Amino acid sequence: MTKDTQLFFRLIQTNLKRFNQNVLYFYENTTFKNLTMILGVSEWLSGKLGWNVSTIRIAFVVSVLIFGAGIGLYLILWLVKMFSK
Repeated sequence: MTKDTQLFFRLIQTNLKRFNQNVLYFYENTTFKNLTMILGVSEWLSGKLGWNVSTIRIAFVVSVLIFGAGIGLYLILWLVKMFSK
């Protein structure tokens, strides 16, 4: 390998180490690890329908992956939840 190539790979390796350290630092210093509720739609809907919360969450994920309508439905239900209080 030439010196330029070695320098290039060393630069990439150094930057990857810094990037990994920054990601780890961000993860350790955020509360996202303990986040269990985003908007509360699944829990609210399970109380209204009497279904299990996990079943509703799985249904939302499946509808996003298969139909693509899950995100819109989730946001509409969030608005309904907010205005029904």
